[in-house]
Amino acid sequence: MSTTIAFSLTSPITFLSCGEFVSDRPFLHDTRVMDSYELIVGISGCLHIRENTNAYKVNPGDCLLLSPGKEHGGTFTSPPGLSFFWLHIRPEPENGEKTLSVPTFCTLPHMDRVHILLRQLLDITSRQHYHPQGGDYLATALFIELSVQMNPQRYKNLASHDRELSVMLEWIRNHVTEPLSTQIVAKRFNYNKDYLSRWFKKRTGVTLTAYIHKIKLEKAKMLLAETNCSVQEIAWNIGIHDEKYFMKLFKTHEKMTPTAYRQAYTNTFLNSK
Repeated sequence: MSTTIAFSLTSPITFLSCGEFVSDRPFLHDTRVMDSYELIVGISGCLHIRENTNAYKVNPGDCLLLSPGKEHGGTFTSPPGLSFFWLHIRPEPENGEKTLSVPTFCTLPHMDRVHILLRQLLDITSRQHYHPQGGDYLATALFIELSVQMNPQRYKNLASHDRELSVMLEWIRNHVTEPLSTQIVAKRFNYNKDYLSRWFKKRTGVTLTAYIHKIKLEKAKMLLAETNCSVQEIAWNIGIHDEKYFMKLFKTHEKMTPTAYRQAYTNTFLNSK
């Protein structure tokens, strides 16, 4: 059964190291005890691992937080094709003030956001020159995102008080790969288009069109960082069938082209052992 670990936010989490593990051969995790926390985020395949007597299967989209001073190691050999992000941190001791809680094991509801943060962290900390605190603040932002995703009631906002709106937001996320518009959403939820526009803006503070763009661009950024798909393929994969429109939309929101975004986050640390 998953428990939670509380971290202090009175100062940034101390970043130690991170990387992306990729294996083209059978893999069994070493048995060891470490003096830092290790976060593992599944990308592909299944990692079989235990912490003391608790066994876990880390599949794509799963997060496992291993604690210092506890023995962890592989339980079964994974076939070729296994990959996962790993991150070592040393947080400040929890002091009861300004804390965030992160589950020891969970499946992320919005993996795209975490992938983007991890890619940024990998890129920045793999550069020859970077500010030492850059890794600390990005690691802190990553753990805040994990806490928010897995503790939505603690961070609930106006949208979470409205069940119908919550259902609508989730439906949009689940259909991000399809063409979406205010008219399409209005038809799905039996609203007048103009009424829905006013209703959505009143409850969220943003237009429905802006929210749709935000969700689609989150998915696009993840695909730019994680795949070798062309810009045209990525546009189609987020339900935009006009490549030029997608490029214009991306540049308007991100202040750079999709290609420039991909090139900005090409640095990483890969390991296979």
